[in-house]
Amino acid sequence: MSHTVWLWSYIQAVLLLAAVLCLIPGDAHGRRIMVLVSALLLPFVPLDDVNLAGILYGHLGAISLPGLVLLCAYLSRRLGGPVLLAPAQRENWHRSLVLLGLALYPMALGWGAFDPYALGFNGLWLPLAISAVAVLLWFGPDRVAALVILAALWCWQLGVGESNNLYDYLIDAWTLIAVLSIQSAQAIRRLVARRA
Repeated sequence: MSHTVWLWSYIQAVLLLAAVLCLIPGDAHGRRIMVLVSALLLPFVPLDDVNLAGILYGHLGAISLPGLVLLCAYLSRRLGGPVLLAPAQRENWHRSLVLLGLALYPMALGWGAFDPYALGFNGLWLPLAISAVAVLLWFGPDRVAALVILAALWCWQLGVGESNNLYDYLIDAWTLIAVLSIQSAQAIRRLVARRA
């Protein structure tokens, strides 16, 4: 495991553990301290000759950069920090990730004649198209999304993670499942509210 992959796995483990620890009730100040200290230290706990960060990374794989940013936004909100993503902005991220995931994963699993996942390994057109989306977002509604997309492009180009596929830096199955669950729960709540 390279140093950059180790760092990615550690950051991912810290964010995931902090998100789980945020569910424990308690006073706000005490919870902040407990979450931060525990999340920073727990990934180093050795289990079967591997630390917890390595086990989580081994079972979950790498969480994409947008997934990590969404985790940061959630934690900041839960711990009383600054608002990293406004509600409307977060909703747009969720919808965009759902669209990307639903366009990518079914066809990558063989449900179509074309496999868009293969485009992420090499070539010029996909990085150019994604760069164009980042430029449009920069001059449009969401500079944070533009920066995250550009950061994902740079991470892919520099080989920061284990994957050689650009899509793995932009979307992952766990983030897709999480945003699909959130979108489904919100849709059900809206439907129940209309009928009430």
